[in-house]
Amino acid sequence: MKKKTINYRISQLASLLILLVILLVCVNKVYSQTAQVIRETISLKVENQTIEYILKQIEKKTPYRFVYSTDEINDQRLISIDVRGEELMKVLEIIFSDDGAIIHMAGKKLIISRYKELDKQEEVKQTKTIAFGTLKGKVIDFNTNEPLPGATVILKGTTKGGATDFKGEYQINLVPEGKQVFIVSYLGYVAIEESIEIEANKVNILNFNLVSDNKVLGEVVVKGNLEGQEKALNQQRASDNIKNIISADLIGRFPDLNVAEALQRVPGINIERDRGEGGEVQMRGAPPSFTTVNVNGEQIPGSQSEGQRNQELSVIPVDQLSSIEVTKAITPDMDGDNIGGTIDLKTPIAKGLKLKGKVELGGGYNNIIQRLNAIGRASFNQRFFATDKITDGKLGISIGGSYFATDNGRDRTQYSYPANYTTASDGKQYVLPVYYRLRDLENIRTRTGFSATTDYKFNEKNRLTFNYMYSRRFDSDNEKRSQFDFNRGTPTAPQWEIEAGEGLPNINRSTVVRRFINPRTFDVRTNTFTLEGVHQSRKLIIDYILFSSTANNEDNKGRSYDFRTSPLQARLVDYGTDFLNVVARNPEVDINNPFIVNSFRSYSDRNTIVKAQNRSAKINFGIPFQLNENNGIIKFGTKYRNITSTRRIEFDERDFVNDGTVNTTSLFASVLSGREDQQFLRGRVRFGPTINPSLTDQFINANASLFQRDEQSNLNQSVPQFYDANEEVIAGYGMAKLNIKKFMFLAGLRYERTNVTYKAFAYETSDGSNVSSGTISEVAGNRSFDFLLPNFHIKYSIDPLTILRAALTYSFARSSFVALAPTQRISVINQEIDLGNPDLLPARSTNFDIMFEKFLKNVGIISGGVFYKKINDFNFNRNFVGQRTVSIRNPNNPNETQQVTLDFTIEQPQNGEVADLYGAEVNIQANLDFLPGILSGIGIYANYTYTHSKASTFDRKNIRLPGQATHTGNFALSYDWKGFSARAALNFNGGVIRSLGPVGTLNSNDFDTWRADRYQLDLQASYNIGKGFRVYAEFINLTNRPELEYFGIRSRPSNIEYYDWWNRFGVSYSF
Repeated sequence: MKKKTINYRISQLASLLILLVILLVCVNKVYSQTAQVIRETISLKVENQTIEYILKQIEKKTPYRFVYSTDEINDQRLISIDVRGEELMKVLEIIFSDDGAIIHMAGKKLIISRYKELDKQEEVKQTKTIAFGTLKGKVIDFNTNEPLPGATVILKGTTKGGATDFKGEYQINLVPEGKQVFIVSYLGYVAIEESIEIEANKVNILNFNLVSDNKVLGEVVVKGNLEGQEKALNQQRASDNIKNIISADLIGRFPDLNVAEALQRVPGINIERDRGEGGEVQMRGAPPSFTTVNVNGEQIPGSQSEGQRNQELSVIPVDQLSSIEVTKAITPDMDGDNIGGTIDLKTPIAKGLKLKGKVELGGGYNNIIQRLNAIGRASFNQRFFATDKITDGKLGISIGGSYFATDNGRDRTQYSYPANYTTASDGKQYVLPVYYRLRDLENIRTRTGFSATTDYKFNEKNRLTFNYMYSRRFDSDNEKRSQFDFNRGTPTAPQWEIEAGEGLPNINRSTVVRRFINPRTFDVRTNTFTLEGVHQSRKLIIDYILFSSTANNEDNKGRSYDFRTSPLQARLVDYGTDFLNVVARNPEVDINNPFIVNSFRSYSDRNTIVKAQNRSAKINFGIPFQLNENNGIIKFGTKYRNITSTRRIEFDERDFVNDGTVNTTSLFASVLSGREDQQFLRGRVRFGPTINPSLTDQFINANASLFQRDEQSNLNQSVPQFYDANEEVIAGYGMAKLNIKKFMFLAGLRYERTNVTYKAFAYETSDGSNVSSGTISEVAGNRSFDFLLPNFHIKYSIDPLTILRAALTYSFARSSFVALAPTQRISVINQEIDLGNPDLLPARSTNFDIMFEKFLKNVGIISGGVFYKKINDFNFNRNFVGQRTVSIRNPNNPNETQQVTLDFTIEQPQNGEVADLYGAEVNIQANLDFLPGILSGIGIYANYTYTHSKASTFDRKNIRLPGQATHTGNFALSYDWKGFSARAALNFNGGVIRSLGPVGTLNSNDFDTWRADRYQLDLQASYNIGKGFRVYAEFINLTNRPELEYFGIRSRPSNIEYYDWWNRFGVSYSF
């Protein structure tokens, strides 16, 4: 009943908003009839004819009819007229040039009356009250000639106006003819007034040159450090909806090399890290899948191995961007699949007629691996072919490229826990691990980026822009692993003992020690092509985008080798801490002695290939209108998008079957590398001996006949994980915006239809559980979803620098492709299964936002807001235990297989019921230039976001929404004095639930996986040494806090990663 009530209220609201849009359209229609008289054109040629005759000819050529009295018209006068494509009102002025006549309009009737007491001037005044023109132009910096996006241009004494786009261009429609005065303002610049004689029914040009307000900025502040943020804040001030904009130069003030790292500075954004760098982002407490990532307004497809829709943002170099826009409340002309919000990556365009560029070379040092790294980047832009009308040049070309290479590393421990309890020797139940793994990674990461943008202005009304962006991230890994498998073999129950004085079971009676090495590569590439067009006329604005983007990910895990010991009894030392060591229970046995490794289990080669493509086209139409003294615009448009995603896995496992010719006790010792990381986890955990891959391959090649294909494992690890997905989206919208004095109202409705088809491979078994005896067959499916999304925004400008915003929006989040397909990943050795869910529904959300913004004249902002989201059918990963019958090799006879039934931990995406998400955020960017002397160079950049949620699933009530962090924040203290600049930045990411398990009987969250809180301190300093040269140094992750996950409670860690600190230094040259 409650859900029906909610849906009923939503439909009521949708109907109300639709009626509002229709009302605005009708108002515009009525008004446009008034203005149409001026805009109607006619071609007419007559010689020596009466006025009445000419009026009848006009009636034949136009839809209008004249009403007049013959007494009011001097019908004896003969007139000759010859016009082509002339406006009707001007033709009538010619006809009645010698008579004191005035024309009134009533629908399609033109009433002619004669008032001799009115002189000619009064007549012209009366007829011109309904004559309008268009004003457009550009706002630029007087000294640099660079465009100023986000500047506001207002007709003096009214609220009519507009804001400049990212190219610094503006357009104001329906400006009354005659002499008019316009005021232009921009944060950090002196506001000016300019007058212009507006000609009716023409495009009038007025450009503005603004001068920096030195009194506001202060001479101590490095101007270059503020220019980009001035533009970003001005764009944010002029926007219709709630958003944050960060400029390239603000990004450059922090030591962030990829997009995710830069986004962690934005209020309300939390990031997930991989190899020490930001990868995925979460907005306002919503999971990463609830956020859409765009390039120039269109979504880039994801090619992550788990089928996520968004591309991992560590792929994209941040230096290839001009700004990043983070939209927190969408408008109807935006894609609706963004419950968390939308991140739009903007590429740069050429700025002026002079060649401008920047070149940077640098290096660095990584402490965990103790090696150097390198960085190089360059960008150039220039405009060409200036004319009298297009003074900044018709053609613009901007290109940029970057290359980053680093040797880094990671110390990592992993635990795997079953989603059930284990009874120990004391008769009590505990959550105990299935295995414990040590991972020592050495990595070489390179990131390459290239961007090229060409824009061409045919004239002031027509423009085309083409952009190409390429990004590549390549990782070459050499990862050594030591793993302790508990409860292997056939131990006597109970498998776990608890010794006297220990708080947890610390003895496992049957542990197998395994030694691996896994050289692998990751190659991730994206290509995006964007063609944008803008075409304007007196009555219509048309813009469109043609977009194509490809993403490819080849995860070549290379060859993995698996050596093992026989089962032994193991003691867990410091169990329940972050630094667990496993030793033999028998003190005479050294668990790290290479000669106790007496089995070469197998080797395997694995390669995962994911390919995705997005092709889309959209077109928008805008019709400006005037309602009394208030202006507005009606917009409508349509969009088509097609996304394809495929995944293929190549897997080949070969089991070692000894014919008695190989001494397995000494085999492991013969292929050792002779190296062991003595500083693993700060030297607190013993890693053990490691393998040399070259020596191991030599043994394999020399004994190829002893390695047999494991057909069942090869099947389990490949074909059931294949999928092909094809998604088509058709969307349309209508919206209206109206400015009434200090208010802006925006209302509209968007409709989207999604159709997904997929192909995958699934097991067919008689009882649904016997994997080994099942057959694999292709499964095809189709899912369709419809979304009706009303949106409403209000913006109130208390004064030019103080704004209050509110928004009520509706949005959704599509499920990942791999989640929708019936895929299966089965790891027999780890007793883990990952399943897809073709019955998964997209999440739907109702969103309410309020935001207050106070922009500071010295280029800053103080803002605060609250938000609420009601999310139905949210997606989450659920862990549960299920039994499966599988084939394994007989440990007593390697030439035979046997079927066993095992408990598997199964993870599957599922739908929750409903989640309520509340939050509040505050943000401050301020330059403390009111302080005396050298202290006036101090600045603060700080933000904090609090979120709270209550979610329910079919078996869990009042839990936290998976992916929601309670606290996130940033605090940066900066100092700028003449040529010197420095800042210290502290970032805090709050903990979140990663996946949900069944309800625990001891503690309800015993089987939930959590990511813990994390904070990081970074330092950056630079100095301008003159003539465009700058030297800089950056220090990252000085706090060296681990990326940590735990299972239920903090003393039960499941994943711990340490990256240590690293730094960068270099020199740049700008001209």
